[in-house]
Amino acid sequence: MDLDAYFAERGRLTVHRHQVPLFLPDTPTEAPTRADLEFDEDAPLVFVPPLPSSDRGIDTVVRALTRLPDVEVATIARRRRRKALRRLARDTGVEARVRVFDGSAAPGRLMRLADLVAVAGAEDSLGLAVIEAWQLGCPVVGAGGLGPAALIRHERDGLLTASNDSVGLARGIGRVLEDPLLRDRLAAAGRKAYEANHMPGRAIGVWCATLRSIAGQRPPEAIDPLGLGGGAESRTDITV
Repeated sequence: MDLDAYFAERGRLTVHRHQVPLFLPDTPTEAPTRADLEFDEDAPLVFVPPLPSSDRGIDTVVRALTRLPDVEVATIARRRRRKALRRLARDTGVEARVRVFDGSAAPGRLMRLADLVAVAGAEDSLGLAVIEAWQLGCPVVGAGGLGPAALIRHERDGLLTASNDSVGLARGIGRVLEDPLLRDRLAAAGRKAYEANHMPGRAIGVWCATLRSIAGQRPPEAIDPLGLGGGAESRTDITV
């Protein structure tokens, strides 16, 4: 959406601009129990999807924990970032409530254990983790990235806070965790958004129609090799 706005401001006509949805398969993900990973069964758990090493959005979540007593956080990071995060957690007095897994951990499995997903990447331009949280029926708070801000409708299917705002993030996380009705409403609305826009069967149809429009190609009559319900043939003169 931000790229579309950029080109719109520079006079590109709508016919030259196409937005196509991100999509993820709706596949079941097995999850360990909290006891398996030594999480407190009674403590609220927030999962922060992994970020690039250059993105310090997770630091904002760690600082937010100083305002969220008893809340635990789990994330995934590479070795150097794990050390830095543990140091920050120790310096802010929340070390016992921050778990940083290595790159072998599966984000989807940890996400299924969480009460809430905090998509904290300040540099996140796509927001794929938002869609994954929606697919799993988990409420989500987006903290500053362009991707989450483009996907989440604030107060409807998630909450949004500004980048590097630990106070605002703590307030948003606290609201969801302390209000079961809000949590269930956001989770249900997120799942509905996933089903409406980001399931492969729907999204790939939009992609195919867009590519045909760009190529000036009429839809085929009965070619559907992937079983997606509406033509998924390839053309040698189109590169995606």
